[in-house]
Amino acid sequence: TYSPIECPKKCPFFSPNYAFSCLFSCTDKANCSAYNPTRPYADDNLMVCMPCEITGCKSCSSPTHCNACHDHFVLRENGKACIFDQDASGVWDKIATVLSIVVVGLVLLGVVWGFCGPGNLNHEVNNFAICRARRHRHLVKTLLWELNNKRVACEFPSLAFNVHSKNFAGLGLALFYNNILFCTFIAMCYWWTTDGAFNASGVEKALGNFDADPIELYQNGFMAAKGAP
Repeated sequence: TYSPIECPKKCPFFSPNYAFSCLFSCTDKANCSAYNPTRPYADDNLMVCMPCEITGCKSCSSPTHCNACHDHFVLRENGKACIFDQDASGVWDKIATVLSIVVVGLVLLGVVWGFCGPGNLNHEVNNFAICRARRHRHLVKTLLWELNNKRVACEFPSLAFNVHSKNFAGLGLALFYNNILFCTFIAMCYWWTTDGAFNASGVEKALGNFDADPIELYQNGFMAAKGAP
């Protein structure tokens, strides 16, 4: 129970720790968020630092009204919102606008150049060179080399193709897939081992004790529910 706990008059507000319900700090009204950034509102009735609905708020006068925002946030809408400073200054909007103008300008320049610019005098030679380059690329693709020195054009293998018994692209391909299978096997063994150790050690139950809300534990400590021991 928290009933024996009393904070000094200089710092009368109770601020629970964010991660551990059994830890707390005593603070004044203006510094609730200094010890727990998620609880910037000082409740005068409970004398507890409570959450505020406004994200980024440093000090709240009520759960829905912010007096001051954290660093890099700007107070807007009469204390109803804290906006990230770069969003508030419109920097990203300006950058997006400039980039859009540049892209549109380049597209328009390409269109105008395509219709009004001079044609390429060597377009026939260039097309012939491109065709020869594509033919050369086709001829130098991976080939299946048989022991009888017979060259067979490479085709896309089926999903049932066995790279261990048939030579498709050298020994490296088989080793590559062997490495994938080995890493998968090691990962599964590691997962089974750690999962078994986690379930057998009771760590899950111990970590589950931290899920309770510190404020709820604090209020139950002072105002225990009916039927509680």
